[in-house]
Amino acid sequence: MKGLLRWLFIFGFLGWIPTLEATHLVGGFLTYKRLGSNATNTQYRVTIYAYRDCSPADGGIQFEKKVGLCIYNENKSLFTTFEASLISEKSVDPVGNIRIARMCIHLY
Repeated sequence: MKGLLRWLFIFGFLGWIPTLEATHLVGGFLTYKRLGSNATNTQYRVTIYAYRDCSPADGGIQFEKKVGLCIYNENKSLFTTFEASLISEKSVDPVGNIRIARMCIHLY
């Protein structure tokens, strides 16, 4: 009986917790293109696309103006790091069955 009362109390308590929602990164992807190389270096152009919820419900939280990018060797050791700056931001219409009123794409 005590076990049943404990579970009833737990589920009753959980029923009092309000619904919580968060605004956050929804998705993204990274592309790269080899630009060329010389005797010592190879150059690449890396583009980062980040999608996030930017509806008014998010409280006006700004996306980062810069993001870090780490490059690793084939043996999985850190080779170097870069900092990419925000190039553009625009609103896009969400696709699919999602509960986001407005989505933004950030291009780095």
